[in-house]
Amino acid sequence: MLLSEALKQKNIRYLGTRENYKIHDLEPHILIIDDDYNVDGNGKSILAFNLDYLDHMSKKQKQNLVNRINKLDNKITDVSSIKGWLMGLFNQGNYGLTKNKKIKRYREIIEKFPELKKVVRRYKYRGIEK
Repeated sequence: MLLSEALKQKNIRYLGTRENYKIHDLEPHILIIDDDYNVDGNGKSILAFNLDYLDHMSKKQKQNLVNRINKLDNKITDVSSIKGWLMGLFNQGNYGLTKNKKIKRYREIIEKFPELKKVVRRYKYRGIEK
């Protein structure tokens, strides 16, 4: 049993930020890796796995995958400690992670679950309908 859900799941409505770019999934169900992603300086975004793209999996299989990812992430971020858990509460899933720790988190998850590499998406906040 997990002390807390390491990576948050969320349903969003994404309209996009570019007129000439077709959005394939307007209402994705996502598993958030980083909710403060701004690697290129073009505005804050959410970096997430779009679980809708795992359509070959049943709902139960997806939840099992999410549980396994969270178990791994708990080890990576040391959320099992009370300090890590409290930091998670106040940092909404990023646990006060440094940029290097966020990169390590992403790489370890992708290494353990390579099928997720195909479903990583960036959602700019200004493209998310509130």
